[in-house]
Amino acid sequence: MTRRRRDGQPSDDGSVTAEIALGLPTLLLVVVLGVHVLTATSTAARSADTAAVAARALGRGDTEVAVRRQVQTALPNAVLSVSRVPRDPAGPGRIAVTVRAPLPVPAALAWALGGTRTVTGRAVAVDEASLAFDVDDEVR
Repeated sequence: MTRRRRDGQPSDDGSVTAEIALGLPTLLLVVVLGVHVLTATSTAARSADTAAVAARALGRGDTEVAVRRQVQTALPNAVLSVSRVPRDPAGPGRIAVTVRAPLPVPAALAWALGGTRTVTGRAVAVDEASLAFDVDDEVR
């Protein structure tokens, strides 16, 4: 039965409670998703930066073991892939680096998304060792 005011119109008692009961969970969901998007964006940027640093380090001649250690320090549980393109007449050798990092996702959200998600950062650097030339090589 609807409560009525003195003038006979229906009362608004309880409508604020109902609006808050529906609004707060929605607001909480939006905040959680917003934080997840910010975390994913931050992890993607860190992955790209880490790939660039790793490519430059390998291009300078650092060992792959040392670079892998640096990548693990910057992004725990990240996977580093390295591919080298040898020097050819068109230019120097190149080193391509890919860093895949898992997103830190709460268990309930991972279940809803169907498992763990990863972000990927890629970078290419010149292999400085390929720039060395013999004295007999012609300098252009």
